[in-house]
Amino acid sequence: MASTALTLVRKFGMSEHSLVQMQMRHWIREEVLRSRVSIGFSPDNSPRKWRAYGLTCYVRDGPYCLNGYVIVPEDHKWYKIHYDECPKQCRVDCCDHTPESIIQVHGGITYSCLSEEGWVFGFDTAHYGDAISLPGLEMEGRHWDVHDVADEVDKLAAQLACWTY
Repeated sequence: MASTALTLVRKFGMSEHSLVQMQMRHWIREEVLRSRVSIGFSPDNSPRKWRAYGLTCYVRDGPYCLNGYVIVPEDHKWYKIHYDECPKQCRVDCCDHTPESIIQVHGGITYSCLSEEGWVFGFDTAHYGDAISLPGLEMEGRHWDVHDVADEVDKLAAQLACWTY
């Protein structure tokens, strides 16, 4: 074990297993960041638009929070399928075939719409447990920065890229 790692183990009482887990999470995050092909950046040089898993991804500022989006092309099985619509056209109130019920992303998919680039699926970071700043109201919770939302967008893109029936 490297001396820096040994210092962490001793100073903070971390187990070697915890340290390895921490190093793996860091390595995975760095690999994901390296694999992103950036298309656009914000003024602070944060990725705002990139391609992941063959799909265009982006992060946008909403009125009170950051939102994440992934664009699927015309040949995707869920092209023009609303996030709470059943592509198998089940005639029941609650169905397990909707993108909303299948895709696991923070707060669930909360947006779908046609854009010039394709069909867009998205989510927001204004849910219970999230920090939200409204005029006259501050809600404490997790603060999502651009990199956190981009990581969640990558998860959404990975699921959309490999989804088949």
